[in-house]
Amino acid sequence: MVVSDLLDTIDIYLRRFGRVMAMLADMHMEIARQEASREQQRLMIGMTAIVAGGILIALGAVLLQAAGVLLIHSVFQLSWFFSVLVVSGLDLLFGLLCMAIGSRRLRGPYMRETRSRLARTTTALTRDDFL
Repeated sequence: MVVSDLLDTIDIYLRRFGRVMAMLADMHMEIARQEASREQQRLMIGMTAIVAGGILIALGAVLLQAAGVLLIHSVFQLSWFFSVLVVSGLDLLFGLLCMAIGSRRLRGPYMRETRSRLARTTTALTRDDFL
């Protein structure tokens, strides 16, 4: 009878421990999913900005050069050389701005919250003075 009660008590505590471990795993998975979704959005915005910057640089360098040079030359009466320099400089400035925004969005550590919680849980579970 005493042994049976002891075994039942041990079984209850083992089930509780299993439920706690399952809840911890579920919590970590949910946090990781949420954080992965945020990271995916951040990466998509960053990559879109970089692609947009690259396209703007390419289009600006190829398609708008002639129109810009003609406009600068006719409005400001600059030489052809300085007209080309002004238009190219503006294209370069806007393209670099887009590239800087995109690369800034892609920088940094990933999934900070998930890694932090996993480290805290691991520390709590492996401490000798836990019980």
